[in-house]
Amino acid sequence: MRIGLAFVALPVAGLLLAGCSSPAAPSHATSKPPTSQQPKLNAHDAIATKLGEPVVITYPGTTKAAVTITIDKIQTNLQCTEQFAIPAQHGQYLGLVMTVVTDADYEKLTGGGSMRIYGNDFSTATSAGGPLTSVNGSGGCVADEFPLDVPAGATIRGVDVLDVPAGVTRLVWNQSTFAAEVAAREWSIG
Repeated sequence: MRIGLAFVALPVAGLLLAGCSSPAAPSHATSKPPTSQQPKLNAHDAIATKLGEPVVITYPGTTKAAVTITIDKIQTNLQCTEQFAIPAQHGQYLGLVMTVVTDADYEKLTGGGSMRIYGNDFSTATSAGGPLTSVNGSGGCVADEFPLDVPAGATIRGVDVLDVPAGVTRLVWNQSTFAAEVAAREWSIG
């Protein structure tokens, strides 16, 4: 289910405290955070994001974190370790070492749905200005692979495995779980 949430850049300390309050969920979605908190889009219409920088998606009209996603490391040429893993179809596996934290009230806003990160929400490019190429997720590659569903009130750390072309230099997340108003995020690779 798509929901209207907005990105807000908050310091890490603010993230830890964001889940402490319980404002009532608004009756409709808002597409823009307050003007002072709007992040800048880069030349690729995405928000440049550093490894270890939390991506905070807030409840509409608030600064309360609904979901926080942090990619701590991007491992290129990831080697699968599981018995039934298949070889990469597009050149190499990319391992996103990440943590996702969902607020305890998350399911109330989504009508019972879990947070999902799909492999096809990501794109890659082999040069700074090059075109984006869609990628596929890969299941069963590593033991600590990130699960498809993240329930409300959870903190889950794992490796999201993507099957990507060799030589990628950019990773872009154009999420599908949230409303289209949520800006894409971009990480440099390597």
